Amino acid sequence: MRTRRYAWIPAVALLLPCALPARADYFNAVFSRDGLDVIAVGDSGIVYRSVNGGNHWTSGRLGSKPLRDVVARGWTAVVVGDSGKVWRTADAG
Repeated sequence: MRTRRYAWIPAVALLLPCALPARADYFNAVFSRDGLDVIAVGDSGIVYRSVNGGNHWTSGRLGSKPLRDVVARGWTAVVVGDSGKVWRTADAG
């Protein structure tokens, strides 16, 4: 079992409901490298990203099935979803 440390989640979690559009039904995972660069994934393939701690968000889609997890290390980010697909970027998305 993998253990993650999310010391930054309380501040980011408070920003998510008011800063993100209400289009996505649910968010399934949120990840941040440093509390400023934040990636949130959820139902219907939705991906949100903020590079300034949640002050501004951009959105995109990776297919139409729910996305379940996101993790990043360095410049590489990986997103996995219900469709059995794994998306990977080596240049921070």
